[in-house]
Formats: sequence, structure tokens, C-alpha cells
Amino acid sequence: MLYRTGKDPALIFPAIEEDLRIAAKWADIWDMRFNANKTVAMYISRTTATPPPITFAGATLEYSHEHRHLGFILDSALSFHAHDFVRGVCVAYALRISSAQLT
Repeated sequence: MLYRTGKDPALIFPAIEEDLRIAAKWADIWDMRFNANKTVAMYISRTTATPPPITFAGATLEYSHEHRHLGFILDSALSFHAHDFVRGVCVAYALRISSAQLT
């Protein structure tokens, strides 16, 4: 996971692309490759401005409103709605199992 913070997107996005370039160079040194098709970008901001495109390994990254990382679901609104849904599914599944054991 790679992130940058700041108030000026005009400075943040070139810095992100530079960080991605450094990561790709590191991968080349160690004979590894990143899969740009499995890489997403997430823009977290209070503004509704459209973020500029970010390129990585020759591909333009897609922006995502939600991303799962090590079991944690991060969304661009920094809310936990997705976790509430998952918790509800787990509770429903647990209830279904316990009711099946009673019969």
C-alpha cells in the first residue's frame, strides 16, 4: 500500500507517480514484476474534484471507491459501511448454522 497526503493535488499526484516509478525500478532490480491490472488507486478527499489519471508500469490505474487490504475494507469516504454488511452476512450465516444444529 502506497499513499501520500497533502493539500495540493498538483503536488501529490506527481509524487505518487514518482513513488510508483521507484517501486517499479526496485522490482526490476530484483527481477520481479508488479501487475498493474491488479493495482487500483483511491482518491480520498472532501472535494468532489475528479482526480487526474495515474500511470504505473505503462498502464493507467483505475480509481476504486472501495479496496480490501488484509481483511480491512477501506472506502473513499472512510466509513465502515462495508464492514457492517460483512458482519451482517456472518451473523446470518452463524444463525443459519446454529438453527441447523438444533434440528
